[in-house]
This record gives sequence, structure tokens and C-alpha cells, in this order.
Amino acid sequence: MKFLRLNKWLVFFLILPLMGIAILSFALAYPFTKEAFLINLATDAISIIVTVVYVDWILHRFEDEKWKEVKKNTFQMKYL
Repeated sequence: MKFLRLNKWLVFFLILPLMGIAILSFALAYPFTKEAFLINLATDAISIIVTVVYVDWILHRFEDEKWKEVKKNTFQMKYL
């Protein structure tokens, strides 16, 4: 049951926000013009970097949550 709870946590904090941003981006998209190419290119690069950092942060939090109980038990056993 704990595995299911952690997967819901991952879906709530990783998949839903990224899907929301993608849907908002499609809704706000405008027709492509040549003048806006470099702006679009820079925006894409920034959004890729932000997405990678965000996903890495969320996955680290997910791993910490998953191993929290093991670390706690290991620490208690070490000092018994």
C-alpha cells in the first residue's frame, strides 16, 4: 500500500504540473513568424533546463521519501 501512496505523490507533484504547463502553452500559442524564431528558441532552451531541474528535484524527493523508513531503521540499529 505504501508503494501506491508514493506513486500518487509522484503523479501529483511531477506529472500533473508538467501536463498543466504543456496545456497552458498550447492554449497560449500564437502563429509562427520568422521574427519570433530566436525568441522561441531561447524560450525552449530555458524551459528544457527548468524542466530537467524540476524533474530531478522531484525524483530526488521521491527517492528520499521511499528510503526514509530504511534510513531511520538503519540509524536505530546502528546505535543499539
